[in-house]
Amino acid sequence: MVDPTTVESAVEHGEPPAEPPAGCTDPGVWQIAHELYLAHRGPSGQPCPECGEASPCAGDDLARQGLATALGEQVTMSGYWQALAGLRRRRATAAAS
Repeated sequence: MVDPTTVESAVEHGEPPAEPPAGCTDPGVWQIAHELYLAHRGPSGQPCPECGEASPCAGDDLARQGLATALGEQVTMSGYWQALAGLRRRRATAAAS
């Protein structure tokens, strides 16, 4: 089981690290979600550099849900993140064949 303080500190309040933290159950989801997080991070209340919404934007929220999913939490968009990571893994396997 993932330590809830890891989820809180790495996902909800702070800057999530580029490398998956200890207890990460799906590094592939972490990588994809972290890329989205980087694209949508911006100063609170300022326009997001990616979508133009006020920060934190919907992209930031989706990225944080992906990071939480990678840590084994079940959140609203977990199914999306799990399906996306599975699709990327299948594509990588097919490309390597």
